[in-house]
Amino acid sequence: MTPTEQHALWVNPGTKANCSWPVLTLVIMLIVALCPALSAQNDAGMWASYSLSAPVTKRFELAASPELRLDENLSRVQSAFIDLSAQRALNKFLFVTGDYRVGSRNRGEVAVFRQRFSLGLGMKYTPGDFRLGWLCRMQSSRTAGQPESDPDFATTLRNKFSLKFTGLKKTDLSTSFEFFNQASAYGNLRLTDWRWQCAIERRVFNKRNSISLGYLIQRNLQQRVMGLDFVVLVGYQFETNVLKKKKPDPQPAPKAG
Repeated sequence: MTPTEQHALWVNPGTKANCSWPVLTLVIMLIVALCPALSAQNDAGMWASYSLSAPVTKRFELAASPELRLDENLSRVQSAFIDLSAQRALNKFLFVTGDYRVGSRNRGEVAVFRQRFSLGLGMKYTPGDFRLGWLCRMQSSRTAGQPESDPDFATTLRNKFSLKFTGLKKTDLSTSFEFFNQASAYGNLRLTDWRWQCAIERRVFNKRNSISLGYLIQRNLQQRVMGLDFVVLVGYQFETNVLKKKKPDPQPAPKAG
């Protein structure tokens, strides 16, 4: 299992159809073509991330994921942070997760230090080449100075529904929809934001390395003029078994005397 922001689960896919690099090239061309048109309505952004995960036991895994976010049509660093997370499987369908995020956000002349904690319960179901998922997280903000409007750092209740298709050779397709409900003392679980994203993920070199390219649309429902954010997602993920105990080398069979 991989306790990244996407909370994806790696499985053995079985027989797959052929899928070549032209598929990725087509997706890149579509995103590049869409960005100028979308940025005419709102500032285009990009989120670039790297994820390193390592299993501790068969059911427990740790991960570290630094991320850099750009806005103003990719001309300014909006925020930078790192996620430290852990995930444990309870059974075949349920798992629990926890993470700590720390970083800073650009507020013009100053950079604001930000922290958050979250605990979550998730469920997965894997019919054939499809991966259905649900993740509910309670998120607590620890931002210094002023209230936080960014849903990724605000005190909020998050519910994410995801769908992933793994029926292509070395390539996975995914989409998800997430709702954010205000969970502060006077929030009354009011819906504040929603987020939709889609992505294509390609394993490279070996099954432990993968790159991803995606697109995200987010809407803040608290603003008087409800605007949309359009963001390109770029990611690289590496899974390591560095924490697993190595099996001892088998002893050579004794020679016949």
